[in-house]
Amino acid sequence: MAGQGLPNKKRKETERLALYRESVTKVPSNPFPNSSTAVVIMNGESRQGFDLEKLRNKDLAIFGCNAIYRTFPVDYLVAVDINMAREINDSGYAHKYEFWSYPRAKVKAPPAIKFPTDWGWSTGPTTVRLAIMKGFKNIYILGMDFASPTAKINNIFKGTKNYRSSTHDPIFTGNWENQIRANCKDVGPDCQFFRVGSKEVFNLDLPPKLQNLHNLRDMSYAEFESHINKLAKP
Repeated sequence: MAGQGLPNKKRKETERLALYRESVTKVPSNPFPNSSTAVVIMNGESRQGFDLEKLRNKDLAIFGCNAIYRTFPVDYLVAVDINMAREINDSGYAHKYEFWSYPRAKVKAPPAIKFPTDWGWSTGPTTVRLAIMKGFKNIYILGMDFASPTAKINNIFKGTKNYRSSTHDPIFTGNWENQIRANCKDVGPDCQFFRVGSKEVFNLDLPPKLQNLHNLRDMSYAEFESHINKLAKP
């Protein structure tokens, strides 16, 4: 096994990287060969005022999480919650667009695509990892708020099917923070991550464990639009 003979912590890290690299080889390559840019749309409320249609007709790939499929089709959709994954599979969405889930969801594959390894991660960080695995180097993440600006849950789809009530307390985000940190640490120096809007809209700082990463920073929507407008298709 990879990492035998190493101290415990180092061995676990080596095994985790080996598992990740093995998984990378099993995922289809980037079908956007002329672009290194991906936009990952999470469902934090800081993205609510941004018109997602502005992402169309750009030389970039669009990744999305969970119920976004109800209102905005994306190139790659990810859902790892069992009920949400089954909702998507039953809707017929996966017959038109690429839909990824973990084996534990027990959705029919095909049309769904199952990750070769179940990392036990949440949907958002798993979606970011899929973008990495497909070879994208500039990854913009919308709606990755982590915290809530109120005393209630922060999610655009709260109160709808397969989501918690709008009166529910904020969700614990420690696991998401650890998983996003792992994503940022598991890539080469040419891979950059940009969290769009959360600081600008809700004044939410990055969690402390993510603030010292050289390849992750906050970005305003104005700067984001300036970046993606340069990627307009001719």
